[in-house]
Amino acid sequence: MEADFISVILTLPHTSLSAEREAACISHLLKSGAASFVHLRKPDDPRRVSRLIELIPAALHTRLRIHRFPDIARRSGIGYHLADGEVPPPGLACTRSCHSLDDALRPDRMAYRFLSPIFNSISKPGYNAAFSPSALMENGLPPGTIGLGGVTPRSFLCLARMGFHGGAMLGWIWEGADDAEVFETRVSVLLAARAMVRGFSLQFITSAPTAELTAAQAMQAMRGGCRWVQVRMKDAPDSEVREAISLIGDEALRLGAALIVDDRVELAASIPQVAGVHLGHNDMPRPEARSMLGPDKIIGSTANTPEQALALAPVSDYLGVGPFRFTTTKKKLAPLLGAAGIAGVCSALRRAALPVPVVAIGGILPADLPQVMNTGANGVAVSGAIHAAPSPEEATAQFLRGCPTLNKNNTHTITI
Repeated sequence: MEADFISVILTLPHTSLSAEREAACISHLLKSGAASFVHLRKPDDPRRVSRLIELIPAALHTRLRIHRFPDIARRSGIGYHLADGEVPPPGLACTRSCHSLDDALRPDRMAYRFLSPIFNSISKPGYNAAFSPSALMENGLPPGTIGLGGVTPRSFLCLARMGFHGGAMLGWIWEGADDAEVFETRVSVLLAARAMVRGFSLQFITSAPTAELTAAQAMQAMRGGCRWVQVRMKDAPDSEVREAISLIGDEALRLGAALIVDDRVELAASIPQVAGVHLGHNDMPRPEARSMLGPDKIIGSTANTPEQALALAPVSDYLGVGPFRFTTTKKKLAPLLGAAGIAGVCSALRRAALPVPVVAIGGILPADLPQVMNTGANGVAVSGAIHAAPSPEEATAQFLRGCPTLNKNNTHTITI
């Protein structure tokens, strides 16, 4: 599998799901691309592991990993995940778990390794985060390090900012897995979260009054390679915004692009294809927005000063920081920050050990990218420089050539 921010799903040790239903869920996660790998973790039930292997199509077996039963792994030709302190069994491709930074930094030949707990565990009360974000970012994690413990799809942006190559989940995906509609929604959330990380370096913001023109702008940017689109239609009614999302949605799904909307929290909450919202200073308070959106959709916030960034970071999944220079796209423009101002915001977040990623915004051109990316920002948000260009597709591609990935560890290749 080529380098990407990978998602790993662990099965529940015990479940009320039938083997057939569990195998169908695992197969769908892998076929859809929502999961890069699935770990069969049934420490007390080797028969269940063998039955799942029988039910999961053989073409997907290279993306499975087995816990505790090396003989089953060897017979089935499936990769094996080592228990703590376990010596790698001969002839098996292995992955392992780490519970200290020193252990994670220890050289090995593993395709990937878990490091946990990164956040407070969802499935194990009292199993709380053991690492400071600043320590992880300062030490630099080796390629192939996967964050585990309290991880949900909303964590992916934060994990990538800290230097992880992926996130592993246990409880979140299986809640309600017996309900096909609930499970399908969670698969969509996972796909959107992976798209967010892949596309974080460039967010395209639409700037058109009608659904048709908005969709045309978004399509041009996506054809140029952009994989993160913010639908911004400040003066349009909700019905027009909904229509624009409907026109964009199928192509975004086909390309693996993520959609967010500006301001319209109720609308974002009601449309499964929408991954979240971006909120300005005068928009809905974040706690209220979170209550309406639920735990899975993202909230981006605008910050123009270090003080605003520090206040908003704990309740936001990313920050849009600017304006870099004057732009006609936004009517009520905050004081210009320039590169020095954006760097000041990024520095304040770093000193406070807040790993929320930052997109720089405001009149940014391709020629500005070296200067802008040197501020500590992780990406850029662009509107007119793309949709008003002679060739929006080429302008998009030009931006992408100058933007690094959110997580530089994604140059690593995972072998399947």
